[in-house]
Amino acid sequence: MDQEKLNTEEEKLTELEIEQIEKVRKNNNEINNELGQISIMELHLKQRREQAEEKFHKYSKEEEDLGKDLMSKYGPGRIDVERGVYIKQESSQ
Repeated sequence: MDQEKLNTEEEKLTELEIEQIEKVRKNNNEINNELGQISIMELHLKQRREQAEEKFHKYSKEEEDLGKDLMSKYGPGRIDVERGVYIKQESSQ
């Protein structure tokens, strides 16, 4: 223990050095906070994307099912939504 005391020597830092160290620490804290906030945003975006993908698959299935139902009921054709009619496809014979 006495040897540690003998080998340890303290030297006072200048005000400028202290200010520089504090600035570096402050900058590091700001960056860490920013990165943390970005990570949280990424998690929220991932959640939103997953929810949107689920809705997309659900709505795509509903659209497909409706198309099959209309085709089954009216036969091949297309829809004119503005006029509210199903236009049957002419059969080529």
